[in-house]
Amino acid sequence: MSWSATAQNFEIGTSYPALGLEVAKNIGARGGQQYLGLVTNGPGGIGATIFSSLEANLPANVHVVATAHDNGDPGKTEDAVAQMLIAHPNINVIYAWEGTAVAGISAAIKQQNRVGKTAGVVNDLTPQVIAGIKDGTIYGTNRQHFCLMAQDAVKYFVAISRGQKVPALTDTGTTFVTKANLQQVLAEVAAGQ
Repeated sequence: MSWSATAQNFEIGTSYPALGLEVAKNIGARGGQQYLGLVTNGPGGIGATIFSSLEANLPANVHVVATAHDNGDPGKTEDAVAQMLIAHPNINVIYAWEGTAVAGISAAIKQQNRVGKTAGVVNDLTPQVIAGIKDGTIYGTNRQHFCLMAQDAVKYFVAISRGQKVPALTDTGTTFVTKANLQQVLAEVAAGQ
């Protein structure tokens, strides 16, 4: 059976402006003055949308110092972050929206002897991120709710097949994970939540 949904379009996933707001809030919650270095693949795109929201919602204790571009190449992230830390030694938090940047951020922090002085904020909850949270190179991460995205997509396709309307946009949100709530979130993941 085939059917067309040309009159109905919907989008389910993480709202990038909401993600930028969440990151800004959680970096500010670290307490004290936060000097922020940003890492992205290049100007424009998803990164620009997230960074625009982040910068529009920065708490008073957070100041963006520099932006490094790694061209979306995880092999270049470590050098880009290391150069940023050398040029701006006051940076105490590095944020990258790219999931592929985690290893490079952690490696640069270790290479520059900045563990305990500088920490990363990243996206997704992967084994590399969990290790970084545990070893102190990663302060926190935004866990996107991929299972909820898939669940809602199936639910909406079924609704459309029955002639029902569904929301045009559904933000499935994120959960910010730090050392403080890591075990709780991992238990939720294991339970399929």
